[in-house]
Amino acid sequence: MVTIDQDYLQTFSKSADLGRGLTPEAILRRAELLPDEERRVVLMTLRGRLSRELVSSITGVNKGTVTRRLQRAGARLHDPMVIQLFDAHCLLPQQHRQIALGRWLSNRSLEDLASAHQLSVQQVLRMLDYVRGWFQGARHARTRQTLE
Repeated sequence: MVTIDQDYLQTFSKSADLGRGLTPEAILRRAELLPDEERRVVLMTLRGRLSRELVSSITGVNKGTVTRRLQRAGARLHDPMVIQLFDAHCLLPQQHRQIALGRWLSNRSLEDLASAHQLSVQQVLRMLDYVRGWFQGARHARTRQTLE
């Protein structure tokens, strides 16, 4: 699994079109942070251009499981909050970004995140609430700018 640190986010921010975060490079870069099972099927499908049937036979799981993994991964990769967390202009503290991406993109448990960051579960929950509020405010500000 890729570690989410300042260098990773800076490198990503410089290498992708973060205005929308939808370039193939941006999606593949975010895919590096997915849980292992989802990351494998996404990379085989996007980078390897393999069909779901072929991915199913390679991984040894049925086609329906491959499809569900791709759907879950797609929802995470295209989540507007996740895309915004990768933005070079994101002003959130580094630890908030790491925890938010760990939770919403990598699907790590609260306990795992708390342990990794030497925090309590309550502190992690407060940080995630803060990030949600930040995102709502940022989205509201962007909407106002487009209306003016």
